[in-house]
Amino acid sequence: MAPGGRALVRARIGAAGIRSPLTGRAYAVSPYGTWQFTGPAGRPVHVPADRPAEVEFELRPPPGAVPGTYWMLVKAACQGRIAYGPAIAVRVSGVPDVPQG
Repeated sequence: MAPGGRALVRARIGAAGIRSPLTGRAYAVSPYGTWQFTGPAGRPVHVPADRPAEVEFELRPPPGAVPGTYWMLVKAACQGRIAYGPAIAVRVSGVPDVPQG
């Protein structure tokens, strides 16, 4: 995505083998200097019994973001347990998005 642009990241949080629903929070986690790309950083998540839930994070690199590849992952914390998803690449191009008016 371009600086000033927008993208969405969806994470599926599952509860295989769990017979009761789970409630907690999912967090977008990234290194210092890139965490401001995501917002909000934490979102509530409600996982039904034996079914996955989806949570969505919005990515918005600021207009002055340096082009390159950045990394993020999703951390879920439910009922005292923590699980981490795989790291994903967030690519920022060198051309800023220009709002259409």
